[in-house]
Amino acid sequence: MRKEQHTKSVFANPCSGVLRTYDPPKLYRPMPDRNGEKVLLKVLTSGRYIAHVEMTAVRDIQISVIEDSRDFNRALELMINGSEGLSCHSVFHDAETACREIPANPPDVVLVDLGLPGMNGIECIRQLSAKLPRLQFLVLTIKDQEDEIFGALQAGASGYLLKLSSPFEILRGIRELHDGGAPMSANIARKVVRHFRKPESTSNPYDEILTAREQEILQLLARGRFYKEISSDLAISIETVKSHCHNIYKKLHVASRTEALNKYYNRH
Repeated sequence: MRKEQHTKSVFANPCSGVLRTYDPPKLYRPMPDRNGEKVLLKVLTSGRYIAHVEMTAVRDIQISVIEDSRDFNRALELMINGSEGLSCHSVFHDAETACREIPANPPDVVLVDLGLPGMNGIECIRQLSAKLPRLQFLVLTIKDQEDEIFGALQAGASGYLLKLSSPFEILRGIRELHDGGAPMSANIARKVVRHFRKPESTSNPYDEILTAREQEILQLLARGRFYKEISSDLAISIETVKSHCHNIYKKLHVASRTEALNKYYNRH
């Protein structure tokens, strides 16, 4: 009687480096690497190597949170860690620390509040996206003004949700962003659509009373830049920037940056 040959499968556990041999017909799943790296499976027949297969283990989406409210921070961390397929990678209470530490160990997605102490969220996104162009940013804020929305999107954000969003909407937004989407709260999306539906005019009537430098400063203000940043961008002193802004407000008959931008860009 011919002796039957038995096929054995050898599975490598990259965490321990231990090889284990099992006899069919039972099926055994390979033990994935903790970092989701590829696991090499060697298939042997009667001790002879015949093939190898590479498998990629599923890794949680790693999320960093930049939010100055410690209570809201904690709530986000608990919500993320309690959701399948998501993991809170790190938490920051200010933009400066995030810009310093994230490049050394980047996550997949960053949730960013815009109203941060010190450096604002828009500048934080701008600096991090310059260093890490593949990093994905999802704004989570109470701010819904158009200059904030477009400032964040121009800086590198791919999604924009309001803090009034439900936990389900926030978690869905994270997954949608990671999958290549651009999640936005409904009223934010409407503002974006309305902005692009505005008829294009060949010229702005206020350009006749504003100098080229004043128009340039208004454009930088619309991108969320501060006096100090505008001073650096244009290589002029902060006092000169303030003087230009004073002249802009006077010519447009307004008293603030928001009023000036709304009037200049005909926002209502």
